[in-house]
Amino acid sequence: MRLVERSIDLDPLVMSRSRVDRSTDKLHVSEAAREKERERSRKWRKEHPGRHAELARQWRAKHKEYYLAWQQVHRKEYQVTHREIVNRLSRNYRKRLRKLVIEHYGGVCACCGETEFGFLTIHHINNDGAEHRRQIKKDIYQWLKNNGFPDGFEPRCYNCNCGMEYNGGVCPHENSRTTN
Repeated sequence: MRLVERSIDLDPLVMSRSRVDRSTDKLHVSEAAREKERERSRKWRKEHPGRHAELARQWRAKHKEYYLAWQQVHRKEYQVTHREIVNRLSRNYRKRLRKLVIEHYGGVCACCGETEFGFLTIHHINNDGAEHRRQIKKDIYQWLKNNGFPDGFEPRCYNCNCGMEYNGGVCPHENSRTTN
């Protein structure tokens, strides 16, 4: 592996502290040189907003096989070393996904009219949720999105959803409405 010279304006003092490790052919650059390069990069990104993301997308499209192979090798390593970031991003994605699905199906409990997002969940209209979850073996919200939001589901609040389970498939609200 050969090193390619780059035309970066670095001070001779900074470059004198950089060296090439001949056993690995890796360039070891001083911290001052790295900081100068970071500053140059920040300045370029500020002057060209959005251009970096566009160039990255183009590069990934052009080198798709390489990028996918690299991603498979480094994904686990990244998840371990950046656990807090990965967890935060995952939580945010799950919240957005859940909100998208519940809003698609109406965003209101089909029984009592509850609208508080924190209380709502997805209910299988045919009361076959356990069987369905065993079949799909994955998250119901992701499955609904991937399958184009099929019919047979509705939002219910947790009270109504659990009340139906303990009350033989009938929501306690419906029982109280029919007895009054």
